[in-house]
Amino acid sequence: MKRASLMLALLGLAACSSPQPPHGGAPSPSPTHSPGLPSLTVRAVGSAKRPIRIVQTRRNNTREYELLARTIHSIGAASDARVGLSDVRVTFTARDGSTLVATSPHAIVDERDGSIEMTGGVRAENKAGVRLTCQTLIYRRGAQSLHGSGDVHVYGERGMDAVGRTVDADIALSKVRIE
Repeated sequence: MKRASLMLALLGLAACSSPQPPHGGAPSPSPTHSPGLPSLTVRAVGSAKRPIRIVQTRRNNTREYELLARTIHSIGAASDARVGLSDVRVTFTARDGSTLVATSPHAIVDERDGSIEMTGGVRAENKAGVRLTCQTLIYRRGAQSLHGSGDVHVYGERGMDAVGRTVDADIALSKVRIE
C-alpha cells in the first residue's frame, strides 16, 4: 500500500511539475527498469521553495524518513521502482526518535530492497553535533543502518575525530565502526 501511494504521489508530482530539468549541475543517476513488470516513468522538477517531498512511514505510522529533492526520475512498477533524485536532503528518524540529517548531490531510492544510496559527497549530522562525511552513504530500511564509503570522516564537539575508508553506523551515530 505504501509503495502504491509513493507511485501515485510521483504521478501527481509529474502532473504539477515542469518536465524540463534544471539548468547546470550534473545529471542525477539514472534508475533502471526491471524486465517483466509494467513500466511507469515519472519525471518531476521541484524548486528551492517547493522541493519534491517523499515521506516513508513505519507500520505504526511513525516517520522513518523525510526526503526532499530538486528533481526526480523514476522507472518501474510501484513495488519495483528505482527513483533517481538530485539535490537531496534526507531526515532519518530512528525508532527511538533520534534523527540524522544527510545531504548529497544525488540519491537513488530502491523500492526492491528498501535502500537509499546517496552519492557525490555526503554530509550528515545528528542533534548532538556528531558529523559524518563520505563519498557514498547507503541507508538500509529494514535494519535502519548506515554504510558509508570513500574518504570517511566522523567528528564531533567533544574532540572525536576519526577517518577511514568505510563506516557502519546506526542513525544516531552512537554505534560507529570505522575501517
